[in-house]
Amino acid sequence: MTKLICLCCLLLPAAPLLSQNLLPSEWKFRTGDESAWSTVQFNDSNWKTIRAGELWESQGYPGYDGFAWYRAWTMIPSSLKAKAQQYGGFILRLNKIDDVDQLYFNGVVIGQTGQFPPDYLGMYDALREYRIPEDQINWDAPNLIAVRVYDSSGGGGIYGGSPILTVKGITDLFSLKLLMQPENHILLNPKKISIPVNIANDSNESMTGQLILEINNDFKQPISSQTLKVKSGKHSSKTITFEVNPLPPGFYKASIQFNSEVIHQSHQFAFG
Repeated sequence: MTKLICLCCLLLPAAPLLSQNLLPSEWKFRTGDESAWSTVQFNDSNWKTIRAGELWESQGYPGYDGFAWYRAWTMIPSSLKAKAQQYGGFILRLNKIDDVDQLYFNGVVIGQTGQFPPDYLGMYDALREYRIPEDQINWDAPNLIAVRVYDSSGGGGIYGGSPILTVKGITDLFSLKLLMQPENHILLNPKKISIPVNIANDSNESMTGQLILEINNDFKQPISSQTLKVKSGKHSSKTITFEVNPLPPGFYKASIQFNSEVIHQSHQFAFG
């Protein structure tokens, strides 16, 4: 990958921190196709794991085309029940899937995008967003998410970022924005760096959470990390600025994250 010495800020889709996002980073994975793999009774302990959000070809399955399944278990706390009832359940965002998928939650079909063979219709570029009804949830107990995937050729699987599971409605009313100006993305001389972040909450709920800044160097080694406790009032907007000690010239990758009980949002960016 070619590096740009002057940074173009990379605002990426929300990439979850898994403790708040309710989903694991790695999912159970197996090629093939068996209907039993959708059920909660099936034992997947001998399956391999891969990262949901990256094509399976890059994770040990080069050149594989055909059917495959992803499975993940998640605990959903009953502390979210009232909000789920208020807003209509949960939203599972799987980002994109190459090419066709069918989603099961606790063994029940929730939805499908595209058509499986023999009436194949690929929809590799469509965003997957599925509503999980509140009455399908096992509160304070394991819940199974199973995704059946078919790939006709080329890259296959869930891609475009890690899946996100959140209470429906809240996420769409909350935004996290990096306000760092383009001229501040070029790190030429060691000096203190200001990174302003705007939090806007248009919902009827006040939220208290953690605002986190993490900076790594080009070798993925941690360089700086700051965590602030932040209260975001309903129908409010505020800007918070991180002050970072001088860094030597180089290429850096960073993320800003806001984590609360019902919200996780993040942006990734780079400078150097």
